[in-house]
Amino acid sequence: MQPDTIENGYFVFTLMPSLYCHLNCPHCYLSVAERRDRTMLSPGLIEEACRKIDAYWNGRGIEKRTVVCYWYGGEPTSMGIPAFRDLVERIYVEMTTRSASVPAGRRTEYFPGTGIGTILPHVSSNSLSGLLEAVAAAPYNGEADLPVIASSLHMEIDELFPVAETLQMLRFAEVAGGDIRLTTEGRQFADFDTDRRKHLFARHLLTYVALAAHIRRVLDERPVHQAPWSRFADELEDYMPPAAAVQTLRTIIALGRYAEIFSYDDEKQVFSLDNP
Repeated sequence: MQPDTIENGYFVFTLMPSLYCHLNCPHCYLSVAERRDRTMLSPGLIEEACRKIDAYWNGRGIEKRTVVCYWYGGEPTSMGIPAFRDLVERIYVEMTTRSASVPAGRRTEYFPGTGIGTILPHVSSNSLSGLLEAVAAAPYNGEADLPVIASSLHMEIDELFPVAETLQMLRFAEVAGGDIRLTTEGRQFADFDTDRRKHLFARHLLTYVALAAHIRRVLDERPVHQAPWSRFADELEDYMPPAAAVQTLRTIIALGRYAEIFSYDDEKQVFSLDNP
């Protein structure tokens, strides 16, 4: 078991936005003058710190990330609930917006949908459909705040974000500033019956996810329309660590099965076009 360190994607973010506090707790280590100082930490500095953490992880190809925020100094809400919410929202937006920059010399592609080197998160077709349906329905009607809808779905935000990011990769949604907004096709998917959903999903999967199109093309070109797991796993390991390659293939298998663009035999470890 790996230790909880920044090198392993775990970061404790300790913040002191302000010393101000209207209380007079006898155990407080701050002087009265310090507790009455309303000076606040610049939101820009918090955003810069978030970007530096993200850049550190991007530079090392760390995909699974956990950030624990500790608030200390004055009583946090003494600065006013709107200010407190603003700082929390800024942290959330910065830490859930993927950087498009890729360090020189690394082939891993962090921006979804740009090539077969994209590391796919562990998501299922059910989770994708469920989020599309939830955002399309009232009271959101196609656009929602991610933390709010995560709460309504009884999900942690780090569980929901990979689902939202995958919908963006598939062009069923747009994710920006902590919000998710369905595209026209995303709204259509939510309205369609099962067969029409699969047809639309298959088209988007083959169009926007290079690995799906690559697997289908290899199967189409082979006389027996089959290829072993190793054919694609070895190729992906040129772009990402072995564990990420396994995760990516497992995800594409699940999505490919749902879209019925290819099948996979778990026992034989073979991709094929048999009864996709």
